[in-house]
Amino acid sequence: MRRGGSQASNRPPTGTAETDNRPKVLLVLREGSSDVQFALGREVGVMVATLDASGFAVVAASVSGRPVGTGALRIRPELKLAEIRVADFAGLLLPSMAVGLAAPIPKKLIEIVRKAAAGKIPLAAQHGSVVVLQRAGVLKKKRYAFERRVFAEGTYAGTGVVRDGNIITSGTCPYRARDTGRPDGTVALTRLLIRAISCGSP
Repeated sequence: MRRGGSQASNRPPTGTAETDNRPKVLLVLREGSSDVQFALGREVGVMVATLDASGFAVVAASVSGRPVGTGALRIRPELKLAEIRVADFAGLLLPSMAVGLAAPIPKKLIEIVRKAAAGKIPLAAQHGSVVVLQRAGVLKKKRYAFERRVFAEGTYAGTGVVRDGNIITSGTCPYRARDTGRPDGTVALTRLLIRAISCGSP
């Protein structure tokens, strides 16, 4: 994943899809954040550092492919969503990015999530991005975490971090943790994704 300026995590930049031989995790940068710098520093940066420390390469993608953020936290995605081959990735990670719960969800992202679920590729989503999993239909018969009980399908399991098979969800991102005082689920979510990829058992 390419960044501008110095690294907020004090780690070297992670490799790109073309040059890195480590297992790859696709990280989708949702656009339209209400506080993009905070989300990049406290959520995305933490996810990247945690994955990097565990031997994974992070490949960032977005709908437009345009750079996200500014200064040391600026990220330029390697891929647009339209360019993604789901089978190339060991896992899929959807940070909340402080994007509103009612924000439009690209059809291509729904397609990517469905293909990952069908291919038994571990999927992890935090707070607002849990809506993406719901819209893709992958929460059926699954336990999940979220802000509140609102979905007809699946079993609501609170605002913490929950893994059910290859689906990992967190109900509290750093943005909501700041507003509510609840524990931030970023590290726990990412570690559960790593465990799901590495060993396949809960």
